[in-house]
Amino acid sequence: EHDGQTGRWQTDALLEADVALMKASNINAVRTAHYPNDERFYDLCDEHGFYVVDEANVESHGMVAMDHQPCNDPAFADAFVARGARMVRRDRNHPSVIIWSLGNEAGFGPNHRAMAAAIRELDGQRPLAYHPAELDPAVDIISPMYPTLTELARLDGLGDERPVIMCEYSHAMGNSNGGIEDYWTQIDRSHRSWGGFIWDWVDQGLGRHDADGTHWWAYGGDFDDKPNDRNFNMNGLVDADRRPHPALAHVAWVYRPVVCRPVDVEAGMIAVTNRRVFADLSDLTVTWTLLVDGAVVESSDPIPAPGVEPSTTVEMLLATPVPDVGPGGEAHLQIEWHDAAGHRVAWDEFVVPLSRPRHDLVHLDDRPDRAVPPTAVRAEADAGGAELEWVGSDGADTRVAFDPIGVPTALRLQGVDLDPTWGRIGIGRAPTDNDAATFGDERVLHRLRAAGLDGADARPVGPPTVTTGGPDGLASIRWRLSFADRVTVTATWVLGGSGELAFDVEVEADLDVPPLLRIGLELELGPSLTTVDWFGPGPEESYPDRWHGLLTRQYRSTVDDQFFPYARPQETGNHTQLRWFGLTDDAGRGLVAVGDARFDASALRARADDLSAAAHPNEIAWRAATVLRLDAAHSGLGTASCGPGLLPAAVVQAYHVRNRVVLRGLDGTRGPADVASDPVTVPRPRRWHY
Repeated sequence: EHDGQTGRWQTDALLEADVALMKASNINAVRTAHYPNDERFYDLCDEHGFYVVDEANVESHGMVAMDHQPCNDPAFADAFVARGARMVRRDRNHPSVIIWSLGNEAGFGPNHRAMAAAIRELDGQRPLAYHPAELDPAVDIISPMYPTLTELARLDGLGDERPVIMCEYSHAMGNSNGGIEDYWTQIDRSHRSWGGFIWDWVDQGLGRHDADGTHWWAYGGDFDDKPNDRNFNMNGLVDADRRPHPALAHVAWVYRPVVCRPVDVEAGMIAVTNRRVFADLSDLTVTWTLLVDGAVVESSDPIPAPGVEPSTTVEMLLATPVPDVGPGGEAHLQIEWHDAAGHRVAWDEFVVPLSRPRHDLVHLDDRPDRAVPPTAVRAEADAGGAELEWVGSDGADTRVAFDPIGVPTALRLQGVDLDPTWGRIGIGRAPTDNDAATFGDERVLHRLRAAGLDGADARPVGPPTVTTGGPDGLASIRWRLSFADRVTVTATWVLGGSGELAFDVEVEADLDVPPLLRIGLELELGPSLTTVDWFGPGPEESYPDRWHGLLTRQYRSTVDDQFFPYARPQETGNHTQLRWFGLTDDAGRGLVAVGDARFDASALRARADDLSAAAHPNEIAWRAATVLRLDAAHSGLGTASCGPGLLPAAVVQAYHVRNRVVLRGLDGTRGPADVASDPVTVPRPRRWHY
């Protein structure tokens, strides 16, 4: 739109917002697929010091698979050359432009060679790149598209002096961009790999409002347009109005200009690497924060940055005190770098190795203040359901009723009534765009459907097993649940003499079962539970392959703020690497889940089925309830909608899963962090035989 008052195009404001947000997110290079004809963009890149790969307006993607491609047709030769030559004549005086690209996804043939020759005649100073050329001598840069780490390492090891710059390597479609740091670990230790581009920057959506005035983004098919690409162009790190997606915080950390590594963390000694190519760190200040169990115990004032020259590393001593960490606690040292305007440009976090980060087991005999006779714990079960009960003092009892597959239908936890209205033990999530990919090697949802596991419900295998008594005065009920006769989940609820309730998950599966999306429990609780507290990475949502760079602290938010409105609703709001996760009402009453190991959790106003049933966020059937999800394992994100699948560390292999969470009631007198810090009194069953 043209603004008649100012005489400027409204897109100028968006361009300026783009550059400012890219710069704030540590992005410093742009491939100009979106701005081939906008002079203002190049001016802004000159001003702010961006590197630009200037790309000719040449693409014939839909014809690449055909025998007769434009790049091989002499009738198109003049058009190829003209588009490349016009680009060079227009932009060769912009210092931000450092590389010419022969186009995008248009095959490779003699017309590209003719364009390359014309560009070199007009400007012999800048190198040429183009992906489909692969290793052809017509290009000066090897530009693979979505290589695996193995392929990137192979290219790096070739006897070829040309640098490797991935023209695309991570696809930002929906909830995505898992595993980016693994690419940069390889790039940093390579002499030939110079980086890569995320596809892409901004969702290509058009704003719309429904009858109630709710805003949503329209995409392919919303205009009765056929054929269409559905939401495939909703693949940016930011919305069309430049609202950042949660992944952008992770990208900013991966691309940080200063990297710190531990040397002797207990003594405060770190190694500082300046990743800048031309500038030292004199324009920055550094601060450190020491945390114990996620709470700040001490922090520094801003310290002038050490004299670190470009592309060099020095050691730096921080005057950090030794933290006082009790049994089972953990400590973190967090380091942040700020520019003169106060903007955080880099940050890192280290574990202070003073104790094992876990909750120690304490037997009741060692805690007479909480010792309860074993007869106070009761368990009953039959094919129709089951009950667990612990009678405490002052009405602080625990009573749980279960349905035939072990899902609580009534829950009073240490005197706090939680009243679940629905629940399930399941293995699915609202599919991400990566999960639902129909091409590539992963296609996890397609494979799960073929195995009968997509949408599979739990079926009990025999009656539940009840165990009571023993030296710890425990009672437990165990269910064996089958999913499509391919995956067997053993779900065990254990009630201890302190009234805390443990949920154990163990999984067996055939070796050929495809990776699962998650394994865990969902409970629909009352709508008054509106506050979320957790100890783990944050504040953004996190996943097993997208949590590094999110600082490990105690966080507080609301259930409503846990949902991110991706253009097509999908999995969102997860938190990984959790130590504990609390859910409370305005009076502080609710529950806290404590990890005997690390676990994943989320809290939303919708079930996974509600998200996957909607094509746009405004169509979600929100519930007057809070849906709590506690997962023994949760899959990473990857980038399979247009790239490689998950790395092995982020895959949920069913036969590897064994985990536990412990549930405790919150009566409002103590907060989630205090209650979570109590030692666990429910031991795991023994797994050894001596």
